[in-house]
Amino acid sequence: MAPGLERVLGSSRFQSLGWYRTGLERCRAVAQIENQTEDGIGTGFLVDGRRLHADLPATVLMTNGHVIPEAVAPGDAIVAFRGLDEDRTRQRFRVVRTWWYQQSERPGIDTVLLELDDYPRNVSPAPLANRLPVLDGIGTQRAYLIGHPNQLGNPQFSLQDNVILDYDETYVHYRAPSDRGSSGSPVFDSSWSLIALHHAGGFDTPRLHNKGGTYAANEGIALSAIVGRLRDRPPAPESVVR
Repeated sequence: MAPGLERVLGSSRFQSLGWYRTGLERCRAVAQIENQTEDGIGTGFLVDGRRLHADLPATVLMTNGHVIPEAVAPGDAIVAFRGLDEDRTRQRFRVVRTWWYQQSERPGIDTVLLELDDYPRNVSPAPLANRLPVLDGIGTQRAYLIGHPNQLGNPQFSLQDNVILDYDETYVHYRAPSDRGSSGSPVFDSSWSLIALHHAGGFDTPRLHNKGGTYAANEGIALSAIVGRLRDRPPAPESVVR
């Protein structure tokens, strides 16, 4: 075809089949958090605990503190993995131990790490990014969420209107769509590596770096902030009583 007949007209570019397949693989590690009556409360996902802190188990579930224990007690929570395709293996699990909890009210960072009674087979925990994307104004950096907004049973992907707006040492701001039930969703960079734990958002989110004012933004807790808090206050496991 003659040159000059096609152009990329905006800031978005192509995504390969392999990129989408990697996103589907990440989806398998994402779970819906339910109460005893199977109402969707939020989202959680599997991570390699040893990458967060040496005292953690090999695999833990990460979600928001305002999901577990503040919305549903650990002993009452059901963790349902709904992105396992046609796997005939076990997909619903219970919490047996709380390893680390930070309350949602600041200065807490709204994070909890949990041990389950078992884990789905052939599921890889979400890989951790080495750093946050560089915001140099040259290229657009994007955040990708996978979660269960609006109590939807199937995992939902936020792939559009998802520009990373800003971040500091604790929080990441982005425009990736979320809704009630998205709390506890993993936030990925463009390589599908974990950069943050989604927990809040709105049209009047305070700007970071003391810039003053507000803007429309969703907010996640930066992975580096979670690792830093774990270093300052190491895990202290507590068994769950039902």
